[in-house]
Amino acid sequence: MRQKIEGYKSHADKELLEVYSPHAPTGEWDAKLDYHAWGKSTNLFCFFTSLATGEKYRLSVFSRSSYQPYKGVVSFDQEPVGAVFKLATKEGKDGGLSKFIHAEKLDI
Repeated sequence: MRQKIEGYKSHADKELLEVYSPHAPTGEWDAKLDYHAWGKSTNLFCFFTSLATGEKYRLSVFSRSSYQPYKGVVSFDQEPVGAVFKLATKEGKDGGLSKFIHAEKLDI
C-alpha cells in the first residue's frame, strides 16, 4: 500500500493526462514540477512545464528505480511541487512514450 503524501494526487486524473503530453522534447530542457500523481502501476507521474516554451509534459518514474530517472539521483517522490530541474529526455522506441534519462535540481 502506498503511503499518502501531502500534496500528491492519489491518482492521475483524466484532465491532467489530456493536458500534459507524454512526448517530451528530445535533449536537455529546464522545467518546473507542477504536480505529482500516483499511476495505477508502480509509477509516479511527474507533470512538468517547460520554462522555455510553456509546453506541458508528463514523465513517469518507477518504484523499481527509487522513483528516479533512468540515470538519475533525484527521487521525485521526495521533491516538492514548484521545484525547477534540468531534465534530459529522449524519444521512446518506435515513437512511443518519452524516456526520462536524467534530472538535476536547479536553484532558481
